[in-house]
Amino acid sequence: MLPVNSVQLCLELLAQEHAAKVQELEAHCAQAEDEARQAKENEALATQKLELAQNHVGDMVPNVVMVGNCGTGKSTCMEKLSGTTGLAGDSMIAITKLHNRLPAKDGSFCIVDTPGQNALTDRMQDNLQVAMALNQGPVSLMLITTKADNRLEEVVEHVEKYIERFIDFVEVICILVTCMDQPGRQWSEKDCRDILSDQFGLNKVIFSGLDTSGEQLIQSVRAELVEPRTFDVAGGGA
Repeated sequence: MLPVNSVQLCLELLAQEHAAKVQELEAHCAQAEDEARQAKENEALATQKLELAQNHVGDMVPNVVMVGNCGTGKSTCMEKLSGTTGLAGDSMIAITKLHNRLPAKDGSFCIVDTPGQNALTDRMQDNLQVAMALNQGPVSLMLITTKADNRLEEVVEHVEKYIERFIDFVEVICILVTCMDQPGRQWSEKDCRDILSDQFGLNKVIFSGLDTSGEQLIQSVRAELVEPRTFDVAGGGA
């Protein structure tokens, strides 16, 4: 049998060990609560930023309207331009349902993202959203996004469809070619600029890839901004 002093010492050690574990558990719980609180605050700030952008921001800065097919990187580029995450989807049929309006990170312009134009449903609703985006206020640029296919002809065909549709806005049209780091591309930026200039008279072209930073993209967009134009566009149509 252990002496009374030894038993008391063992009990004290067990009590200290228990207290240490309780303290460690309390610290973990406090950390989890802090992280949950921070996440909630971040979500609230993001929501507030979106509401401010949609309701107030942009009255005194140029509007840049983004248009293009689903999967061409519109929302990804908007994330880079605005610094807001969670806009782009991983799915091949991820679709922006409504136009989103957010300020650029440096506050120099406001970006208006629109629904993908080859959405599987709600075609008339998509057209209405594009019309609403163009009616947001003076537009200094319409960014038409297209993916950098291996063949330049595919890029040209895609651009041609949008030029025909938005011929009345050609003065503010800028082509944003995404996925420039895609392997197998058989043409250069100069090739693309030359053919778009020759065929459509377009001299505003921006290129972007995975390594293109938000700051680089903002600078490229700012370099192409034109004097704001006001459009009165009706929605609808097939």
